[in-house]
Amino acid sequence: MFDLGFTEVTVVCIVALIIVGPERLPKLAKTIGIFFGKAQRFITDIKHDIDEQVKSDEIEEIKKSVDDAAKQIDASLKDEVNFIEDEIKDEKIDSTIDEIVNAKKKLDKITPKMPSALSSVVDFGKDIAKK
Repeated sequence: MFDLGFTEVTVVCIVALIIVGPERLPKLAKTIGIFFGKAQRFITDIKHDIDEQVKSDEIEEIKKSVDDAAKQIDASLKDEVNFIEDEIKDEKIDSTIDEIVNAKKKLDKITPKMPSALSSVVDFGKDIAKK
């Protein structure tokens, strides 16, 4: 932590022995040990809190990307459903027009005098289909 060598520690111990005295030196060593233990636990707690915050931020980013992907998939599915619904409507209209044309042909065979009226009905059906 402080990058102290053996000689530096020895010098500090000798100075502490001279200043504090031999009677209070064990109590001072105990107090210093308790202080360093508390400092070490404090630093460990801070590291742990920082790691939890980083993990929380990473989880938020992952959640956001998953939500974005889900929205894109939902939009894509809605587009596909709308396309399929439009195709089904177009198919129904086309089949209805075909039925009208076939009915007109049958009626033309039965009543040759009324083709102009039926053709206007078919044209009307085609105009509706285009809209």
